[in-house]
Amino acid sequence: MNCFEADSCKLLNRIKELEEKINHLRVSRRVLLGLLEKVHQENNELLEKMTNENLILKQKNIKLAKKLFANNIY
Repeated sequence: MNCFEADSCKLLNRIKELEEKINHLRVSRRVLLGLLEKVHQENNELLEKMTNENLILKQKNIKLAKKLFANNIY
């Protein structure tokens, strides 16, 4: 095996290592994007729930304020 063949083997091995790393990074990227999408969806659901709860609390507050106001007048 001459110098050229040894260098070629080293380079081919390095290429294979880098290709494997690229494949692992692709998988990791897909997993992270999936997790990010899930968190985003959960945040949207939580925001909607909190918005609805806030609306209900505002309506209850208005009813209570009207009741208190009516009781203080008479």
